[in-house]
Amino acid sequence: MAEHLSDEEQVEALKRWWSENGKSVVGGVLLGLALVGGWRGWQYYEQNRAEIAGARYDELLVAAESRQLDRAVQLAEGLRAEFDDTAYASLAALHAAKLKLEAGDRGAAQVQLAWVRANAPDPGLRQVATLRLGRILVDEGELDAAQRLVDAAPRDAFARSSPSCGVTWHERAATCRRPARHTKRRSPASRRAACSCG
Repeated sequence: MAEHLSDEEQVEALKRWWSENGKSVVGGVLLGLALVGGWRGWQYYEQNRAEIAGARYDELLVAAESRQLDRAVQLAEGLRAEFDDTAYASLAALHAAKLKLEAGDRGAAQVQLAWVRANAPDPGLRQVATLRLGRILVDEGELDAAQRLVDAAPRDAFARSSPSCGVTWHERAATCRRPARHTKRRSPASRRAACSCG
C-alpha cells in the first residue's frame, strides 16, 4: 500500500480486512470471554465446595467433642461420599477411625484407615493412616501384617528418623516383630512401648 492513502482508501482497506478477519476476531474475543468466565465459575464452585466441606468437618468435630459419636460418624460418611477428593474427607475418615477405635470397633476403624490410604489426596494423610493402621495391627498381635504394611510403604515414607530416638520406622517395625525373650506373647502395652520412643 502507498504510504499516503486517502480517507476513502483507508476505510476501504479496513472494510476489506474486517471482512477477511472479522469472524476470527469476534470468535477469539468470545472464546476468551468464555474461558475467563468458565475459569471464574470453576474457582467459585471449588471455593464453595471447600467451604461446605469445611463447615461439615467443623460439625463433625463439634459432634465428636460433645460425644455424639453416631452423628460424628454419620458426618464423616457424608464427607467421604460427597467430598471424597478433598482433604476434609480424609481427615473425617481419620477422625471416624479414632472414634470407632475408642468405641472398640477395630474392624470399622481399619476400614476407615484403609479408605484414607487408598483415597487421600495428600501423601502425608496416607502416611498417617498407614501408621495408625499399623498400630492397630501391632495391638492385635498381627505382627506379620504390620510388617507387610510397613514394607509396602514407599521407602521414603518412613525413612526419616524420629528426632527423639533416632530410629527409623522400619527399625521400629522390626523391633515390634521380634518376640520378647522372656515371654511368648507381649501385651499390647508392651508392644507399644517397644515400638515407641518411650
